[in-house]
Amino acid sequence: MSTEGPTLIVGAQVVQDTNDRRQLIPTLEAIPGALGQPDIVLADSGYDHGGQIEQLRQRGTRVYCPPQNVGLKPPSNLERRRVWQQRVMRRQELNQPDIQNLYRRRAATSEPCFHVIKRVMGFARFSLRGLSGVNLEWDLVSLAYNCRKLAPVFA
Repeated sequence: MSTEGPTLIVGAQVVQDTNDRRQLIPTLEAIPGALGQPDIVLADSGYDHGGQIEQLRQRGTRVYCPPQNVGLKPPSNLERRRVWQQRVMRRQELNQPDIQNLYRRRAATSEPCFHVIKRVMGFARFSLRGLSGVNLEWDLVSLAYNCRKLAPVFA
């Protein structure tokens, strides 16, 4: 039996960017201060932004994020070669057995919440309009999800 509690949504936000590439630091900043900041971040490849990953590492946060587009051959441009080398090193980090175990666990804990929200709770689209309205609605959906996960604890 696991000693861990239920997986909860702690930093809910909706943004207007077309992808998550610049959202790693803002997503972590959405976590309430009372909860503190995580020591380890496991992100999917959509959050691959070398600058933000490096900023978090300088703050002492270990970040594991699969890099996008690691080609076999290093580019000839010096700056692109440096970025390519960083991505290769990050890919090698993810091949360590302990990191692979953490990453497998991430997939089993973070992704199912979207299934529950969409399929079980029936949330398919936003009713409110405007970024502030959509964020309010997402906060309420996240709260409902968390209540659903916590209800067995208090029963």
